Amino acid sequence: MPLPPGLPFDRRSEPRSPSAAAARVWYGAGYEIWADGRLRDVSTGGARIELPTAHALPTRLALVHELAPTIFEAVVRWRRGNAVGLSFEARHALSGDIGPRLQHIRDTWLALYPAAHSPSQG
Repeated sequence: MPLPPGLPFDRRSEPRSPSAAAARVWYGAGYEIWADGRLRDVSTGGARIELPTAHALPTRLALVHELAPTIFEAVVRWRRGNAVGLSFEARHALSGDIGPRLQHIRDTWLALYPAAHSPSQG
């Protein structure tokens, strides 16, 4: 059954889970520029983040959020005000070999959220 005219529809290829987790994006040569925001929803293929101010983001950036001990290399797909839609291109576990290019991101994130690298206790 077709959707009634004027109603929005979801064009995502994967369902997303809502979130309010802290997130940080890094960009620029050597990932020296960063902006803190909130993860608003996430799927295996992408995310929607919200930044508190209108940062001039490049097309490609790196994202880390509280829900996964992972650096996501992402492409900006859309932008509406402070909301940014991202598509993930690569994932790098914070506990794995990430190479020198992403080392600064891992070191900074683990200084902010040391529990992100610790094994869960239970």
